[in-house]
Amino acid sequence: MSSGAGGDSGQARRNVELTEAAFVAFAKQGPSTVTEVLDPEVEVHSEQTMANAGTFHGVPGYLRWSERWFEAWDEFEIVVEMIEPVGESHVVASCRQAARGRSSGVPVEMPACYMFEISEASVVRFHLYNTRDEAIAEARRGEAGEPTSFG
Repeated sequence: MSSGAGGDSGQARRNVELTEAAFVAFAKQGPSTVTEVLDPEVEVHSEQTMANAGTFHGVPGYLRWSERWFEAWDEFEIVVEMIEPVGESHVVASCRQAARGRSSGVPVEMPACYMFEISEASVVRFHLYNTRDEAIAEARRGEAGEPTSFG
């Protein structure tokens, strides 16, 4: 784990630990298992350049988003390469996603960066970006109390 983006407090460390645990649970039991750490009004967003683009709200929105995503794949794996705090309430996870298309059977590998905003041990915003720089910039906007880049 790197703290190069900022956030060395106890709260930042707890947020990184929560994120790590959520990725482990997701890998073992699938997307529905992480709903226990999602705020009931969680905001889920995928950039327009990503598959399954759009903004979804609440736990039902997250489940709808993940269901649409997993319908396309026979196999899917997220390899977490780095999780780093950004300030006190944001975490960015740089990952590599590997999948096999359900219809085509074609293997696909792509980078992805997840940005999480965490408040009182619940994820209130969960965004997916193509690059670490995009995810870090959004996290920094959130730390500064600025509006989201897409809204």
